[in-house]
Amino acid sequence: MHTPTRYRTAATAAVVMLALASCASGGKTDASKPTITEVQAKQQVMAYDLDILSTLLGEQQAMVSEPFSSECETSSQPGPKGRVRLHSSDHGLGVVAVERNPGMFETFRKHLAEKGFEPVNKDAGWEYYKNKANGFTAELQESSDASKKLTLTVSSPCVWPNGTPGPDANR
Repeated sequence: MHTPTRYRTAATAAVVMLALASCASGGKTDASKPTITEVQAKQQVMAYDLDILSTLLGEQQAMVSEPFSSECETSSQPGPKGRVRLHSSDHGLGVVAVERNPGMFETFRKHLAEKGFEPVNKDAGWEYYKNKANGFTAELQESSDASKKLTLTVSSPCVWPNGTPGPDANR
């Protein structure tokens, strides 16, 4: 049986390894350049997800599931075909009492700053952060309905499935 502490240690190690790999690439974000692989992106999404959830909910309640992927060729993600972005399954934090939401946002903010994330966008009940070193994002959103339920989503930048550009990379 794996303990939450073991998962958190593994998650922290994955974060450090991928951050170092990202720095070694010079931080290039050109869509036709090599990237981390889809498997590495999936591992990083899960590591960030577990780390953030553990901070917000405590290790005993933090559980992550398999991220899903989406194509990157959209109007908001222009570029060569074949790249994918990994997303955590939007974690509803229904175990959090509404009165705790402001504190959850504050904890989220502080924790992400410690992990190298910077604010990108902020609105009432919604905060979006990006790690400038590797392009991963995290957002915390409060629902607009009466439940005021919090949702956490972690996403990767667009990556090539095997890490190298496909044949259409320069088109």
